[in-house]
This record gives sequence, C-alpha cells and structure tokens, in this order.
Amino acid sequence: MKYQPFTPDPASLAARIVRQDPTAAGDGRADAAIGEPARTLDALTAFRDATFVKVAYRAMLGREADPEGFDHYLRELRTGGLDKVEILGELRASVEGQAHPVDIPGLDWRFRLRRLGRRRGLGRVVQWLTAFLRLPALARATRNHQAVLEEHAAAMQKVLAELRDARAQLQTSASAVQHAEGVAAELTGEVRALSRRLAAYRERGAVGGTPPAERQPAPSPASPADGLDDWYLAFEDQFRGTREAVKRSQEVYLPYVLAAAAGTSASPIVDVGCGRGEWLELLKERGYAAKGVDLNATMVGRNRERGLDVIEQDVMVYLGKLPDSSVGMVTGFHVIEHLRVDALARLFDEARRVLRSGGCVLFETPNPENLVVGAYTFYFDPTHRHPLPPQMIEHFTRNRGFADVEILRLHPREEAGADTVLLDRWFRGPTDYAVIGWKDGKSAPR
Repeated sequence: MKYQPFTPDPASLAARIVRQDPTAAGDGRADAAIGEPARTLDALTAFRDATFVKVAYRAMLGREADPEGFDHYLRELRTGGLDKVEILGELRASVEGQAHPVDIPGLDWRFRLRRLGRRRGLGRVVQWLTAFLRLPALARATRNHQAVLEEHAAAMQKVLAELRDARAQLQTSASAVQHAEGVAAELTGEVRALSRRLAAYRERGAVGGTPPAERQPAPSPASPADGLDDWYLAFEDQFRGTREAVKRSQEVYLPYVLAAAAGTSASPIVDVGCGRGEWLELLKERGYAAKGVDLNATMVGRNRERGLDVIEQDVMVYLGKLPDSSVGMVTGFHVIEHLRVDALARLFDEARRVLRSGGCVLFETPNPENLVVGAYTFYFDPTHRHPLPPQMIEHFTRNRGFADVEILRLHPREEAGADTVLLDRWFRGPTDYAVIGWKDGKSAPR
C-alpha cells in the first residue's frame, strides 16, 4: 500500500508574492476562457497574443480564425503594426463583419481615433490628445500598481520570516538525523542476523520445505479483516492516489515485461494482491495478457466491471494450483509489507516455481530509507506489519533462488527546502522501491 505524501502546495506560496493573471494561462485554460465571447472592450483587450486573436475572431465574426488571418493579425500584433483596438475594428469593418455587426461599446470612436492618428500630419496631434485624455487613467493605474507592489513586499517579508523559521527547524533536526543513522546501522545488523536465521531455517526445512500439496494457505497479502472490504477500497482511494496517477507511475515497469517476454497467452503475468487493478488496466491497454488475484470482494467486483481478468481467491492457494514453469512474470504492488517472514518466503518460492526460465518477480513496497515513510506514512495502513529495508529484501530475494536481483528506487518526495545531502537522503529520498529478480538470470533462454 502506497500513500500520497503530504506536501505544501507551491502555488499557494507563489500566489502570496506574485498576483496570478488568468489571461496568461496556457492554451487549455485560454480555450475555456474564450468559449463564450466577451462583449466589452476591456474584456476583449485583456487577452494577450495568440489568445487575443482567437478571441477577436470569435467575438467579431462568430467563428474560429482562419490560418491566413490568424497569422497576419498575430504578426501585426507582435510587431506593433496594429494594436488590439485596430484589429477589432478591422474585423468589424470587414465585409464579413458588416454582414453581422457586433456592438462593442467604445470600439468605433477609438478605432477611428487610431486611424486618424496614423494619418500624416495629424498623427502627432492625435497622439498628444490621446495621451492627455489617458492621464487620469494612467494615474489610477500607477496608484494601483504601487498598492500591489506594497502588498507584494509585505508578502515577501512574511515568506522570508517563514524561511528563517524553517531554517531554524532544520538546524534542530540535525541531531535527529544523526540518531537515524545510528538506528539504520542497528537495522543493518538485525538484517544480517535475520538472514543467518533464514538460512538456518531453510537448511532444516522449516521454511518452504514442505511439498506443495501439504502447504497451508498463507494470509492474503492485501485483504483486511472480514466485513471491511468497502472500507479498504475507500481507504486506498483517499491515500493511494488517483488511478491515472498510479498507472503513470507504473509505466516504468513496462520494460521489464518486455525483457521477460511476458504477457502472452503462453507466458501470462500474475498480479498478486491486485487491489484496484491499475497495473492490470495498464497491461491490458498495452495488449498484455495478465490475471489478478485478490481476496477483497469489493475490489474484485470493481475490476471485473472494468473488464479485467481477476479472481477472488487466496494468493497462495491460486499459485499452488498453477503448473511449474507456466507464468512469465509475477508482480505485486504494496503487498509484501503485509506478510510474515514465513509467508513471504513461501510467496517467493511459489513464484519461482511457477515462473518460466527467464521470467521475473517484481514487488513494489514503501521505502523506509525515507524517514517520513519509515516512521510515519507506512503506519497509515493498519494491515501493514513492518517496513522492509531494501538491502534486506534484496538479500532475501537472492536467498530464495533468484538471480540478477536489483533494487529500483522510485517516487522521491518533491518538497522545497534546504538542499543538503542528509535531507535529500533521509527526508526527500524515494518513497517506494521495487525488487526485481530473475529465474535463472536475465539471459536465460525463454
């Protein structure tokens, strides 16, 4: 289970310094803004550059700009050959504009004044007269700008004060970082001890030593207690992120599907604890054959409504029924942190048994190297057992017989702050990682 980290909105901070201008928005917002033509001169001339030309055509001619006209007026506007009032006036004075005249208050006399100002001899007089008439408006604009500048200056002072406070807090966290490094060293020692114990258990047949027919079902990796299926789906909807965001983050794994030659009818992909089915949906969109397994009836029902191939069953029971070497890839996203170590060993062993030579396992899990994850967000999910350090899982995967094991660290926290090595490593580092292991190695014949 992965969570959306809490981060301050950069736009809210920037808005305290720079007043946002809706007319400077990108094409998407501009198109929405000009969907209904403006009917006043001030509203029309508030738009800029290419957006203004589009608005002018819609307002004055009731249609989109043709390419030739659009290029002509955009060039004139950018070079100063014509201003906005003149462009509006020319469109209204055109044959097409005269056929369906649009009344824009104040446009006609301003357009005529602009034309008069371009006549030789009279132009300078008109320009001086226009400038004189605009003096009151310029004075008001100057006062408004001065007020805005004062407001911005006050906002900047406040932000600077907050930055000083943040710097003080960062300085006080130095001792906490040093303590965290000590804890990490202790965890490394515990991982080594655990690895030795696992090796001893394996030699005695205590872990994964019984034949498949005698194995007992392990707890489902992603199923909460009975009666909580609807709650767990709502929980993931709030904390995991949107389906589209999760799918985009999982695109990084598609090259591994290709490398494993997985996703065909003869070499399908099995996604254990498939949850909301984002990975299955992404694979289906790319034309890969995949099947999901989960015990959460609500999620299974939603996935089937989306046309995904999902079975409601315990993961270990399902894997135990598959023939040897029948699967191209076994995946699981935020699953292994839900398991006891003996169940984790059985999951890896069953995955290796059903994989074809050259197939791979891929398991994503929260990354406790990021202290915010390891000490805080990991425990949002009450079904989590404990964080799994990447070094331990890498060793564990090799110990279960996989080759060419790698750790792929993902999703760093994007936060503003002092750019220091320790903060980057312990607080803004990757929030998730994936372990990838190959049956018989990457280069094994498939």
